[in-house]
Amino acid sequence: MRCCVHSICAFSLCPLVLSDCHPLCHHCAADLHDTGSTCLQCQNARSLLLGDRCVPDCPSGYFVERGACKKCHPSCRTCRGRGPFSCSSCDPGRVLSHLGTCSTACFPGHYLDDNHVCQPCNVHCGSCDSQASCTSCRDPSKVLLLGDCQHESCALQYYLDSSTKTCKGCDSYCLQCQGPHECTRCEEPFLLLEAQCVQECGKGFFADHANHKCMGKIHTPSLHVNGSLTLAIGSMKPLDFFLLNVQDQGGRVEDLLFHVVSTPTNGQLLLSRNGKEVQLDKAGHFSWKDVKEKKVRFVHSREKP
Repeated sequence: MRCCVHSICAFSLCPLVLSDCHPLCHHCAADLHDTGSTCLQCQNARSLLLGDRCVPDCPSGYFVERGACKKCHPSCRTCRGRGPFSCSSCDPGRVLSHLGTCSTACFPGHYLDDNHVCQPCNVHCGSCDSQASCTSCRDPSKVLLLGDCQHESCALQYYLDSSTKTCKGCDSYCLQCQGPHECTRCEEPFLLLEAQCVQECGKGFFADHANHKCMGKIHTPSLHVNGSLTLAIGSMKPLDFFLLNVQDQGGRVEDLLFHVVSTPTNGQLLLSRNGKEVQLDKAGHFSWKDVKEKKVRFVHSREKP
């Protein structure tokens, strides 16, 4: 039997009911499996053929080919053409690679942007987390410093982690180091003490200010009193280094601190501090500089000879 619908003819069994074309369809054929029709050509050249109807735009998950909407590859959410290498977006949990495929992660040398699209790293990067921040370097002769791969050695206050070729920060106040807690040089005015930077050297050490280090004391400082202090009753005399013979073979005498072990029985030790006279009692102390500047004085008591 010869059957014609809207000028389209075919030799076939005609359906019992012939349906009109979709309003936007110019030519259609009867669908032999149901009472509908299959559009063959749209009225408007700008319309796109989608199954049995014409639409102004293809829906999500379809692409345009020869005036018709074709379904994207199953791996794509949206696409620009046929096959798995033409994806333009992906389902949740997938990323769009630089090859146009949907995968679980970006390829090496690429990073994931805010739109879940893989972008190429900077040319100097082996890997990165953004265009401006490398996480490893492509050139093995370069080191990674603050996300940059254009340096051959680490800057001050950084050390090289050889396992990752990454420059990492030294400890606080450390100017140069070989690793964490391995300082070799400190910022001024800090001093190096056993690979750490300190403000004071502490017991058993003295400050070597020329080299910005704390040095261990080999010899104990010594103090010898040359004779006795003679002065009239009620009078006053400053202590000086003619009376006090001080030696420190393991450090600088200028850094020594004098501690009062016992107080005189016939007078008082006074220290001039901030324009005032302060009495030094047991456990009091004064510095080498105080003696040099004659700020430490002995005052003979008027009551005791």
